[in-house]
Amino acid sequence: MGHYSKTEPSVSLESDIKTLNVAEIDNISASSSEVQKPQTDWRSIHVAATVTYVGAVQFSLYAASMFPYLQVLDKTSTENFFGVIIAVYSLGQIISSPLYGYWSNKSHNTKSCLYYGLATMFFGNILYFFAGIIPFQKKYVILVARFVTGFGSSNISLLKAYATSASTGADRSKAIAYVTGGIALGMLTGPGLQLFFTPLGPNGIKLKETGVALPPIDTVAIVVCYVTRFCQMFIISNLES
Repeated sequence: MGHYSKTEPSVSLESDIKTLNVAEIDNISASSSEVQKPQTDWRSIHVAATVTYVGAVQFSLYAASMFPYLQVLDKTSTENFFGVIIAVYSLGQIISSPLYGYWSNKSHNTKSCLYYGLATMFFGNILYFFAGIIPFQKKYVILVARFVTGFGSSNISLLKAYATSASTGADRSKAIAYVTGGIALGMLTGPGLQLFFTPLGPNGIKLKETGVALPPIDTVAIVVCYVTRFCQMFIISNLES
């Protein structure tokens, strides 16, 4: 009669585990944890901060010279119409911000939205620059130009969202501070550049110019306006962060 023999597996799971080197297991786990650990893309954050800086500069650069430029092109322009021009810039941002957000979420691509916004801003500024030679009522050309520029400038909101998504939890506050800092610095640089070119005047450099002293009451009012505007921008900058 045949004898029944119980065969043992040649290689068991327990023996396989014992043959693994403990150091190799540690190295594999360490390398896998390093691969899975998210990192903040600081290069793209710096680019986003630069783009927000440029956008803030182009907004604040025209603020001081827009009304004199409007009056040179169209003598019938009033302060009320100038207020409408300022308002349509924000109106363009209100309209385009949700559109940019929907486009970015739908396409999962922020870069295309940013390119379109920058191109729109560029076209609006070119239209503003050539408003004097366009055969149409100049004040309405400026009105359309500022609306187009505002429509494109709302891509800054995408950069804030990108700074949030491209940074880790530990670096998120720092990344957002870079973007909002670009906005604050651009709002400061724009009027500074305008002030730098103000001595040139509309007719170029003048060798002699008699200064006009403001009355004391006007000086006090201007100082109050400066302090109020500073406090307003300080609050806006802190709300962004």
